[in-house]
Amino acid sequence: MKTKALHAGLIATTLLTLATLAAPARADTYPGEIRQDRRELRADYRELARDRADFRQARAAGDLAGMHRERMEIRQDKREIHRDRAELRRDLRDARRG
Repeated sequence: MKTKALHAGLIATTLLTLATLAAPARADTYPGEIRQDRRELRADYRELARDRADFRQARAAGDLAGMHRERMEIRQDKREIHRDRAELRRDLRDARRG
C-alpha cells in the first residue's frame, strides 16, 4: 500500500512540475482567456462537489473501495483547482500589466 501511495505521489509531483514548466498562458494571447480560466475553475468546483457526494454515498453504503476511489478523485480535483487558480492569477496579473 505504501508503495502505491508513493508512486501516486511521484506521478502527481511530476505532473505538477511539468505543468509549471510549460509556458504560462498570457491573457493577451486570446481575448477570452480569463473567462475561460474562470469557467474551468467553476467546472472543477462542480466536479469536486459531485465527487464529495459520491464519497458520502459510498460511505453510507459501506463501500470501502468506492470510498478510496472517490478520495483519490477528490485529491485530483483539489490539485486541478489549485492549478487553475494559479493560472487565473497569472492571467489576471498579466492583464493588469498589459
